[in-house]
Amino acid sequence: MIYMCAQQGDRHGGLLSLSQIPLTTEVNMSNPDLSHRGLWLAIIVIGGLVVASVGGGVLLLAGATVPIALAAAGAGFVALVGLGMTGYRFLTS
Repeated sequence: MIYMCAQQGDRHGGLLSLSQIPLTTEVNMSNPDLSHRGLWLAIIVIGGLVVASVGGGVLLLAGATVPIALAAAGAGFVALVGLGMTGYRFLTS
């Protein structure tokens, strides 16, 4: 594959091969807040899924119809993930 070079008039006529394109980027993970961000996102989302699933199951056992139980579980998931992400951002900033 050949990509167009941003610089016109280079010795290859404006074309670069894949071997000339750098494939790595430097990532600075020395900041613990940034390095743990993905981990905390996974914990918050999985926690929201567990709580929403249990809440939907409890509503189904209590006799609610399926659309109501799914809507309540979805609303609970969105609320918990939103609250969790807001709390994380508040505590780390």
